[in-house]
Amino acid sequence: MSAYNKKKALGRGLNALMGQSAAAAVQTGKTENHLIDIPLTDISPNPYQPRKTFDNLDELAASIQHKGVIEPIIVRKRKTGKYELISGERRFRASKRAGMTSIPAVVKEWSDLDSLEAAIIENIQRENFNAIEEALGYKMLMHEFKLTQEKVSRAVGKARSSVANRLRLLELPKKWQSDIAENKITPGHINAVLSVKNEIRRKALYASIIRKGLSVRNAEITAAAINTSDTGTAAQRNTTKRKKTHDPHVRDLAQTLTDSLGTSVIINGSLKKGTLMITYHSMKQLDTIIEKLRD
Repeated sequence: MSAYNKKKALGRGLNALMGQSAAAAVQTGKTENHLIDIPLTDISPNPYQPRKTFDNLDELAASIQHKGVIEPIIVRKRKTGKYELISGERRFRASKRAGMTSIPAVVKEWSDLDSLEAAIIENIQRENFNAIEEALGYKMLMHEFKLTQEKVSRAVGKARSSVANRLRLLELPKKWQSDIAENKITPGHINAVLSVKNEIRRKALYASIIRKGLSVRNAEITAAAINTSDTGTAAQRNTTKRKKTHDPHVRDLAQTLTDSLGTSVIINGSLKKGTLMITYHSMKQLDTIIEKLRD
């Protein structure tokens, strides 16, 4: 079944914020008495649309060319006599791509706030809505409607902790936010990175995730290994009361091995002589380390 033909459940939040009749129109495509065919040139995009990217429109465009637009979009009429899109931007864009000249639409007399609610809630509950767009959607709801995180969570049918975690992404460096939006890294990876106490090592782990394409699990293991290594090194310094740090070349080599093996690696000694300690926490992890050493 194509993405076009799948019905997306918008959750109880749509009913809560927009009312039963409006929610029914979005969810089922029921037209009441407002269904008309509108020229695509008379429709402008929703200025409150939180989604910035619309991928994989080719399949939907092909379906529209074959069967037409089955589920109408929702628009509102402007003072100019033209229309503004409220819900259904993928269908709107795909219809243009398919070479259509008009599209079936339900006309609603909605305010700016109604339009914002519909655009955000429609997208938040889609699987391919990226985490930064989702966070910006929550922020818009809180800003425009003066809602608390708790009220937003009830409106969109998600746990408050999930809403809070998304909003925290907006506090990250812009480069990191951009990487999340482009699916180069996930919020799960970010949580692993932020667990690293040492800022320099934190940045190094982030770069390693991007460069090597580490899974979230491997990122978590590496983060734990880094923290264990740092803690172990500090404890060792306190025990032996050393006044000088390790040879920086040895330290760099230990970090390289830690990143490569995904577990804590400690080197005691110099480049000429010393001991190498590799930490593992399960037989599966030991097997993985052995395989990497053999490669």
